[in-house]
Amino acid sequence: MKRVLAAFALVLSAVPCKATLSPKQLSAAILDPVAGAALPLDAKFTNSTRAALSLDEAIGDKPAALILVDYTCRFICGTTLAIAAYGLSSTGLEPGKDFSFVVIGIDTKDKPADAKAMKDSQLAPYPRLQAAAHFLNGDTTAIASVTKALNYTPVYDAETDEYAHPVGAVILTPDGRVSRVISGLNLNPQSFKAALIDAGRGSFSSIVEGIRLLCYGHSPLHGAYTATVRAALAVGGFLTLKGIAGAAVFFAKRGGHPS
Repeated sequence: MKRVLAAFALVLSAVPCKATLSPKQLSAAILDPVAGAALPLDAKFTNSTRAALSLDEAIGDKPAALILVDYTCRFICGTTLAIAAYGLSSTGLEPGKDFSFVVIGIDTKDKPADAKAMKDSQLAPYPRLQAAAHFLNGDTTAIASVTKALNYTPVYDAETDEYAHPVGAVILTPDGRVSRVISGLNLNPQSFKAALIDAGRGSFSSIVEGIRLLCYGHSPLHGAYTATVRAALAVGGFLTLKGIAGAAVFFAKRGGHPS
């Protein structure tokens, strides 16, 4: 817990970066899968130890939490993984036995070494989850097959070589179908446990609605917000639904969504 509190302090110290995407371009960054949508289980990837691995092998016939990130991200990808790791590790479920944790990099320029660096830095406090997690790199075809199945669209900012992309965890059934999505401000143990148990039963729940968060350094609509989103993500990951409702009110008073 001390490590978690220390992470909160680091979250609040982030310095936002200037970026160049317009509001119209940002609106194209979505994560909107259909419940029951099937992922391409035969898609081939490379894990952080450079071993070949299919998506089917990574899921391993267990309910799974899937997160898409940019391994060299300078914004909230790392924070998202740290909060998700805490949430998953606090469910009382055994990683690798009761569920799988799969992370896929969206940038084809990133290498297995980048995946390993992010895995080691964000999952180190949770060694059982770290040992069981699969951090995957893929080529354009493999990544596109997954993003298409999830109706997931990252938007590339060529000027800064960064992606604006949605923040959230996709919960999969053991046969690789979308059970639900947990929004970025709700990555807490209770949400993960309920979702994984439901997915293990083959349940296709309603896709979770929540505050729309993008991993991006600057918003042309609302100004720089990276540090604010980091803090809100941390709060959402650790507090109850009451806390999340409070975060919703906070952003509403600021004039809308933080993206």
